Amino acid sequence: MPAGVRWCRGSSIVTRTSCSRGTVPRIAADRLRRFLSYGVTTIEAKSGYGLTPEHERRLLEIAARAAGPVEVVRTFMGAHVLPPEYADDPDGYVDLVCKGMIPSLGSLAEFADVWCDKGAFTVEQCRKILRAARAEGLSLKVHAEQLSHSGGATLAAEFGAVSADHLEFATEEDAMALARSKTIGALLPGASMMTGGRYAPARMLIENGVRVALSTDLNPGTSYTENLILMLALACTELKMTPEEAILGVTRHAAAALSREGKIGSLEPGAQCDFVPLDSKSELELVYHYGVSPAMSVIKDGRIFTGPLADDAPS
Repeated sequence: MPAGVRWCRGSSIVTRTSCSRGTVPRIAADRLRRFLSYGVTTIEAKSGYGLTPEHERRLLEIAARAAGPVEVVRTFMGAHVLPPEYADDPDGYVDLVCKGMIPSLGSLAEFADVWCDKGAFTVEQCRKILRAARAEGLSLKVHAEQLSHSGGATLAAEFGAVSADHLEFATEEDAMALARSKTIGALLPGASMMTGGRYAPARMLIENGVRVALSTDLNPGTSYTENLILMLALACTELKMTPEEAILGVTRHAAAALSREGKIGSLEPGAQCDFVPLDSKSELELVYHYGVSPAMSVIKDGRIFTGPLADDAPS
């Protein structure tokens, strides 16, 4: 860490809300440069570490102002966990999210996400939040089946969510519902690796017609990494995906999980000029030489970025 930059101790939501106003934007800028160094040109940034209208607004505004070539897609996730002051009144917090956050913060985000799981929010609570978000014109996502089988995947299918994230405890019935609703299964193997939990059943999902995306799940609690190349390796070794399926998961299917298929994640007529020349002889080397960025440069919307952490001036 650079000299003179204060370290906010810990990784909790409480810590994130107490950091100074200058600290979080600096952290965000550093992480975007690191993402770019791994060839990432578009990310999704979720709120959910504020849990009050003021702090959730602050997080979304920081994401909106994030400087640099990486496109930041914003997702409101006020329904992440219960704040301590609402521990005995979860429905009261759900009402705050629906009536006190979504109407005022919806314009700052493109998506709304909810965590439907044991220890988070119930199916009915999530259904109420998703309805409120949809009424405000937000596209929907669901954190589903991460810690237990809680009904989040079928809820995502019910609402036609753009993606259902995690899915470690998803069943074949869940997979068939997601396939019918064309909901992307966004798998996050970094979280499973760091927590020692089970990995998502990628093969079962794919064989039942679910399009699978992959991501880092960068967060201070369970997956503290920007290394998308490592996720490719984990997808092949732990999720039993083929290299081709894994690469599709971080390109076209990842774009679909952000409602951007045909614009990014592929090279085709009409698509944005985002691509990464790789120092790899084949897709097998991309996965086999795991954790190391093979990006020779990064082209984002036709602009060329080179150098350590890809922070040079554009060519």
